[in-house]
Amino acid sequence: MKARDLIVETFFLVTVFALFGISLLSLLDYAVRSGYSQLSVAVLPDSAVIGLLLSGLVLSATRQARLFTLLFAAPLTAICLYILMHNELAGGAEMGPSWVSGLIRMRSELAFVGLSVTLGTALTLFGSLARRLALGVGSAIVLLGFLSQLADFYPFVEGFRLGFKHSANIIANLFSMALGVSVILLALLGERKKREGFFAFPTAGFMAVLVACVSWYLLSLQNSHSVERESNLLLAKTKASIVHTQADRLALFHRVSDRWISQGKLPLARLWQQEVRGYLRDFPGLDLIAILDEDFSPLLQESYDSAQFGALSQFLSNRNNRIWLESVVEHDLESGAGHISKIQLQGDGVATAMIAKRLAMPGRKPLVLMASFNIQETMRYLGDQESSGLSLRLYEEGSEVYSSVSEKPDQLSIDVGTIDIPMQDDMKWRLVSTLGRAHTGDLLSYVPSLALLLGLFLSGLLMLSRRLLHLNAERTRNIESLNIELEATLAKQQSLQALNHRIVQFSRDVVCAVDRQGRFIEISPSCEQMFGYTAEQMIGRLHTDLVVPEDLKSTEENFAAVLAGQLVYDFRNRYRHRDGSIINLLWAAHGSAKDGNIVGVAQDITPLSRTQAYAETQRDILSMIARDHYQPDILEAICLMVESMEPEVSCSILLLDAAGKHLHTAAAPRLTDNFTQAIDGVEISDKSGSCGTAAYRHQMVIVEDIATDPLWADYRDLALAENLRACWSFPMLTPDNKVLGTFAIYSKQPSTPSQVQIDYLATAAQLATIAIMRCLDRQTLKTSEQRFRSLFTFNPDSVYSFDLAGHFQQVNDATLSLTKLSEEQIINRHFSELILPEELERTQEYFTAACLGEPQRYESCIVDGRGKLLYLDISNLPIIVDGQITGVFGIAKDITESKDSVKQLRLFKQCVESSYNGIVIVDALVEGQPITYVNAGFERITGYSSDEVVGRNCRFLQGPELTQPGLKIVRDGLATNTEIHSVIRNYRKDGSPFWNDLYISPLLDDEGLITHYVGVQNDISEERRFQDELSFNASHDALTGLPNRTLLQDRLNQSWQFARRHKRSIAVMFIDLDGFKQINDANGHHLGDLVLMDVAGRLLEQVRAGDTVARIGGDEFVVLLPDVTEEKDVIVFVERILVAISKPYLVEGAVFHSSASIGITLGDGSVEEPMELIQQADMAMYKAKQEGRNNYQWFTNDLSQYARGRADLRGELQHAIENENFMLYYQPQVESNSGLVVGMEALIRWKHSTRGFIAPMEFISLAEESGQIIPISLWVLDTACRHIRLLSDQGISTLSVAVNISPIHFRRNDFMESITDALDRYDLKPEQLELEITESVLLNHTESTIETLQELRVLGIGVALDDFGTGYSSLSYLKRLPISKVKIDRCFITDVISDSNDAAIIQGIISMAHHLSLKVVAEGVEYESQDAFLREANCDQLQGYYLARPMPFEELQLFLQKNTVM
Repeated sequence: MKARDLIVETFFLVTVFALFGISLLSLLDYAVRSGYSQLSVAVLPDSAVIGLLLSGLVLSATRQARLFTLLFAAPLTAICLYILMHNELAGGAEMGPSWVSGLIRMRSELAFVGLSVTLGTALTLFGSLARRLALGVGSAIVLLGFLSQLADFYPFVEGFRLGFKHSANIIANLFSMALGVSVILLALLGERKKREGFFAFPTAGFMAVLVACVSWYLLSLQNSHSVERESNLLLAKTKASIVHTQADRLALFHRVSDRWISQGKLPLARLWQQEVRGYLRDFPGLDLIAILDEDFSPLLQESYDSAQFGALSQFLSNRNNRIWLESVVEHDLESGAGHISKIQLQGDGVATAMIAKRLAMPGRKPLVLMASFNIQETMRYLGDQESSGLSLRLYEEGSEVYSSVSEKPDQLSIDVGTIDIPMQDDMKWRLVSTLGRAHTGDLLSYVPSLALLLGLFLSGLLMLSRRLLHLNAERTRNIESLNIELEATLAKQQSLQALNHRIVQFSRDVVCAVDRQGRFIEISPSCEQMFGYTAEQMIGRLHTDLVVPEDLKSTEENFAAVLAGQLVYDFRNRYRHRDGSIINLLWAAHGSAKDGNIVGVAQDITPLSRTQAYAETQRDILSMIARDHYQPDILEAICLMVESMEPEVSCSILLLDAAGKHLHTAAAPRLTDNFTQAIDGVEISDKSGSCGTAAYRHQMVIVEDIATDPLWADYRDLALAENLRACWSFPMLTPDNKVLGTFAIYSKQPSTPSQVQIDYLATAAQLATIAIMRCLDRQTLKTSEQRFRSLFTFNPDSVYSFDLAGHFQQVNDATLSLTKLSEEQIINRHFSELILPEELERTQEYFTAACLGEPQRYESCIVDGRGKLLYLDISNLPIIVDGQITGVFGIAKDITESKDSVKQLRLFKQCVESSYNGIVIVDALVEGQPITYVNAGFERITGYSSDEVVGRNCRFLQGPELTQPGLKIVRDGLATNTEIHSVIRNYRKDGSPFWNDLYISPLLDDEGLITHYVGVQNDISEERRFQDELSFNASHDALTGLPNRTLLQDRLNQSWQFARRHKRSIAVMFIDLDGFKQINDANGHHLGDLVLMDVAGRLLEQVRAGDTVARIGGDEFVVLLPDVTEEKDVIVFVERILVAISKPYLVEGAVFHSSASIGITLGDGSVEEPMELIQQADMAMYKAKQEGRNNYQWFTNDLSQYARGRADLRGELQHAIENENFMLYYQPQVESNSGLVVGMEALIRWKHSTRGFIAPMEFISLAEESGQIIPISLWVLDTACRHIRLLSDQGISTLSVAVNISPIHFRRNDFMESITDALDRYDLKPEQLELEITESVLLNHTESTIETLQELRVLGIGVALDDFGTGYSSLSYLKRLPISKVKIDRCFITDVISDSNDAAIIQGIISMAHHLSLKVVAEGVEYESQDAFLREANCDQLQGYYLARPMPFEELQLFLQKNTVM
């Protein structure tokens, strides 16, 4: 790789990595850091997103990854076009936030650069014309970056600026020029960068670039923080100077006016002029001092500039200014200082403010002392107002009145910080520090960019050096690899030479060299074995000396061709061996043009030639067998084949006769007729010559010498007469080892066969076997065809055949009769045309399986030629010929009639078996009428299996109950042979009874004789039990078994009627358990239910036989005592109940305690409705609850009136909730030390339409009992927050409002959500709301209460503990409670002056609270003495009528305006 390419590669990497690193850091900074400002942001998020995409775009382009390049280009183009359009429509990047990040958008010039880089990079991927355009685009981008950099110094190129501030512009210029150069390089490199291949990922370089980016980022942040610190210091210093100067001027006015007032007259004109001129000289910024009369006309005025007199006249002519002067005269400040007017611009653009003070001279109307205050001069007097490029601007009500620099803010100007300067009469000035163009000359502003450039340069050097090291190491490895390969090649060549020499020495083929004359000049030692001559004998001889005359001409022609340069590799000729035999040779030879020598290799192929001839003869014989030639001709050809390979031998083939006992001559071409006739019919035995013995033994028999071998005893003379001395016989066997005959070879010399001869013998025998079996197979096939034809034609079932496609090929007459089609209509027709459509898919699957060789049997439906539907039982069998499936046989039986019968029987059986009812069939003709069948329903109902009941009479199900009324109905029906329906009780196998709803029907045969009875059982036990349970549950409690409200009402009605009729009394007691809810909540409903059951048992133990104990719900019980004579009897009974219920309850190992509150009423029948007695007892029970529980109370008429009143009030309260007929009154809370109002308590008032205001104590407790407290609490919370919002909008935002929270509301799951919703709804700060809770919140669920209070503290909402000292909470809880304030109850405040105990308690509470860092509020302060005592006791805040009464919101607003410092 060239150095130029390395530098280009490094430049691309540094550019991409740096752009990626800076963009990523900026996005992470945007995601993590809050409080973004135009100064603190290094790179805008929009620019960072585009930077990330540009880094991916350039990297993809350098890799020629066209798809990824276009994928990056698409979002880049979209974002850049969006920014350009948004900036154009909005009027600039500074107008409105970006839709991407919510901050200001990047400048249009920078978006144009991003779009240009995208376009230029995309163009580099295409042809030469596109790359030339890319060159222009890249050059334009570089130029634009250069011009943007000049814009920091030359305003006339301001329009080319890329960054929104100086530091951002530097980095934008740097990357714009780098990206422009990248586009130029990509265009110049073109395809070469893809061919040569670019970089692998350089981790070290990437980390170095990332470090440089982080350094730039940290230095940029340091610069921003430095500017902010300088800005804050400058603003604070300037503000202090302005305040100090303002105070000096006002103090001057105060001293002057006091002196003149004390003198009682104005100074003389001369003294006036002298004194005023001194003031104008000593106090810079004072341009004029004047005294105005009561008409605001100048009495005295003095100035060094006469133009100021005209300015004063112009000021006094303005109506608004005169109104301001009137207010100065009427409302002089308590401090005695003067008033300052709003700043006004004079005609020459000078900003001035007027200072005016009332002069109350004795004996005349008030005058006005005023002065003109020059803002510019005053600010210049304050000192240096520029620092490191920072300038100051002063604003009043949004208008600029002063600037420390003459230039107006431009695009480089950035507002760094602001500070407000409070003035009189709600006026304020705003001082703003600005970082302007002067900052561009600050060398420190270039440090981050210079550090980045240095870091990138060093990173590039690092990547370049590491790349060079890598290339050098790679080059060294390549050279070492080449050396190793060269050494291995040389060693391999030497090894090959040695191997070639060894091959020549030991090769069985002859390797030789022949000169131009055809003489051997070199020959391998194997020539002695091949030709019979040694190598020395062959060298110098002509190569044609040993060639047979017939091959001499062709040999010379091929020799000439090799000399001409032709390669010969398949030339064959024959040489004569030294012993006279002929050798067949295969030659490969090639000549050398340099020395004219020929190198050749000769291979002895004599055995191959003989084998080829033998194989050709075999092919001819196989062809004869395949064409079914005459068998004797085939067998004779086989014999001749062997005899041609072995000229000295004779062959014979003997075949086995049909009886399998003798062998007969089939072929013997060289044997005499005399010999063949003699051996014809030779017997198969163990000693019957070579052939008979071989057939007998099923193995080859070799007779080396016929003259001596005992096997030839019977035929020796015959053989010897024919000069046959040896015989080798081979049996011809079928694959199943059956003998077909023998193949024999006869030799004229005593000998044993060689392996080659044995192979010839075996091959010939195999060929003969094939020929004979082929003939036998033809005969067998012919017989099989005749048998098949008979079976096919005369089969009574439909038989047919298909081809593999499913078309009919053959059909018998039965098929034609079945289908009602002719043979012409069905042959070559596809079976699918006959099959029903819904059966087609399944039938096709079976047919396909048969085509694959699997026999199939299935049922299907067809439509015959007359449209009749037929059900067939079909068998499909594959037709296999020569191992190949060629078709499918089909056999079809018509099962239409049997199918219908089976379907009906199956349907009947399924109905019976699946019946939910039990079905039993008995035989009426057999004695005892035994059961013959039962279904599964019978087995399920009775528990008996079919085997256990078949053969038995049904009476075993009746058990001992033989006199049931239902049994008589059954017997009568059986006697009259009619259908029977009866309900009887039967018994299951396990002895349990069940109710049987039984139907019995007789079955008649064709002659009307009853043969069977069919019984249908239906188990209705569950229905009977359910009816009984319904009857009980309708009148009893499911848990305790006691009478419920329904049964109680029935018995109460009866007792009431009895009492009314007989003038007697009845007692009703309403019992409610005390503390049962806590038992239930703490231990679960299971244990609670067990306690209720125990209570029910204890009550039943106390009542008489005729009394009624009922449970009417939850833990409420009612006891009804009919026929009561005296009240004391009831009292004795009630006291027993109280004692019984108060005893401990031992439930599952746990001990619980409870008691009862009992209400009692007596009735004599005088009430209109008996249920009124329960209502009366209920009211008396509630009175017992109020009296402390664990007691009883008698009903009185007062209770009835109280209950009706509370019921009416509850209804009216609901109406008030729905119509929001409530008001909030607020009672201020005053800080004891300062006397200032620091908060207030919201108090609810109910303004009733007829009763007027109803006190909260009358309806809050009722609301808590009924649950109506929740909507009331939410209304109070919402209204209080709304009023807080209104006060905040009026500038009263430091006060907190305390809202009382009900314990019921506090414990709800959505309590915290209701609080936060109210704050969010009215956009309130948490410290503006305070919640007051009572100690009763702690009585239950203390830990969860503390958790909720902790959440309120984390949220910032204060919590006050109301009515402190009157509850039951432990002081140990107080130290754990996350509260901020305690409120001392008014009961301790009332007598604090006269009761030393109350005073001691209050002092103790205050001391304890202060030690716990809690504030103390005393409520109910109604007298000055109480106020004085509490202030002396260091109570933090006071609340009561002495300080302020509760007041509606409208009065509160007026009160706060007079008593609150906003």
